[in-house]
Amino acid sequence: MIKTAFRALLLTVLTVYFCSAQDAPPDIRIANAVAKTTPFPKYLAYRHFLAYVDALDKRAIAARSTDSYQFAKPFASHAGLATAELDVLRNQAKLMMADLKKHDEIARATISAFRANALAAARSGKPIPPLPSEIRNLQRARTALLVHNYVELQTRLGPVASTRLDHYLDYEFVPHISMKPVAEIAPRHAGPDMVPPFPANQQ
Repeated sequence: MIKTAFRALLLTVLTVYFCSAQDAPPDIRIANAVAKTTPFPKYLAYRHFLAYVDALDKRAIAARSTDSYQFAKPFASHAGLATAELDVLRNQAKLMMADLKKHDEIARATISAFRANALAAARSGKPIPPLPSEIRNLQRARTALLVHNYVELQTRLGPVASTRLDHYLDYEFVPHISMKPVAEIAPRHAGPDMVPPFPANQQ
């Protein structure tokens, strides 16, 4: 029972950190409404695209391709990017992924510590501690990190190449990604081992 309850607890915490990267309200019903009606944020489009670029580059390296720009073949001509611009794109993708890895490792450690404390409190019959402000601060810092990488890339590409890439993302890349609603946790009857859901003001 405790294990089942803590899956729900962890889902709530992870939703606050990873699924609210735009400072969306933490209530899941509101978050779902936002996901259905809000245009896809530009910095998130670039986050997904840079991750895609990095994955393509790693795949080309693993395949021992002799073409330095093999990674860009799925999108380079569509986006109208020259080799110098592809170098900028690849480098920014690597920087962003490294930044995200460091940041998310810190976040996961913070969430794990909170989960352990909450589990210990539940087992001893004490109230579950409120969600630490550090988790929200890390979520905001993650958003700032993504915005920074987006701005850095546009600056390094210059206005002409940035406009072409924006057009490609808007019309050929973003339509294939979506902000999926977060599944709501079914209400459960409280029991001795159950962890109650967070009140809205604690999520």
